[in-house]
Amino acid sequence: MKINYSWYKVVYPEMNDFFIGEVYGSNDSVIGKTVKISASNIKDVKQRFGYKLQFRITGVRDQNICVADIDSIMMMREWIGRLVRHNIRKMDVVVPISVEGKPFKIKYICIISKTNRRYSKLILDQIAKLTEEKVKGYKLKDLVMEILNGKLQIEIQKKLNKVYPIRNFEVRMFERVSTSKPASAQEGEVSQEAAGSESAAEKAESKPAQEVSQS
Repeated sequence: MKINYSWYKVVYPEMNDFFIGEVYGSNDSVIGKTVKISASNIKDVKQRFGYKLQFRITGVRDQNICVADIDSIMMMREWIGRLVRHNIRKMDVVVPISVEGKPFKIKYICIISKTNRRYSKLILDQIAKLTEEKVKGYKLKDLVMEILNGKLQIEIQKKLNKVYPIRNFEVRMFERVSTSKPASAQEGEVSQEAAGSESAAEKAESKPAQEVSQS
């Protein structure tokens, strides 16, 4: 049986069928394909940093139209490099969360002055707690807009500053987790990534910017 190949438009239904791009394939082969766009292409995004969004195709409509869902948000590496300076500590903090019953991870960059581990543990616990409080009850599209516009980061940093002075606090990545069990944002599950560690989505990006080692 001959398989018909053609171009498919890709849309995101949660934002009024926002047009993402086009892919080439068949009704079966396009499922699971990913499309990346710059966050600047989305209306009402007033981002302070360069972000890319990755969408994954989940289905096909009539008339060669694919529907997709948000897979991840990634800060571009050149912007990550601009956050790193000498005589500071860069903490890469990973917080598992649940959005609309689906598991995700938020990966933050927290820039602080050199400090002892007692404050580091306190900062980690506060990031987990504040993130859980903030994202509770959010729809995915609304949380994505809060991240892209910097509102989530600003609100959390303001509260963190009451614990310890924070120089910069940004979302490095927000990504969907491939697991059957929803992620929770319990304090005991928050982790601090080792310098240089990265997810599969990040590895697909260009050569990484140099990161300051953690101490």
